[in-house]
Amino acid sequence: VTGRETTVTRVREGLQFTIGGLLTFEPGRAELKPRAKEELAKVAKVIRGQNNKIEIRGHASGTDATVDSPYKSLWDLSYARAKAVMEFLIAPAQNIDVRRIRLISCGDEEPLVTRVYKPAQQAVNRRVELIVTETLIQDFQRCRKRHGTI
Repeated sequence: VTGRETTVTRVREGLQFTIGGLLTFEPGRAELKPRAKEELAKVAKVIRGQNNKIEIRGHASGTDATVDSPYKSLWDLSYARAKAVMEFLIAPAQNIDVRRIRLISCGDEEPLVTRVYKPAQQAVNRRVELIVTETLIQDFQRCRKRHGTI
């Protein structure tokens, strides 16, 4: 995590939390850094108890592709990053309802910076974004009832 301030930006889908900067990862890794866990715990306090769907969007950088990686592709790696954030948020300590979560794997298709080749410059592309959408859990429950899946 870089930076000291949490920012909230209105995006088409809802509110995007950029927590203390970006939730970034080591190259080729999907483990949350201790500082990222601290920042996620702060966000969990803010969003706990709400019913809005949350998109957790995992990203990778082109420099994440290594031969010894346990991930078959950058899509798998970015999904693993999003999943790591989800698992942290739904754990009993944070208590975010799993029905609120939507995981999205972006691979390396949405870089924040392009045409940089030094690993330090690519760090911002190895990230996870949380977007609290305007869609509510109940919107999906009504739809499932209507279509007979509940």
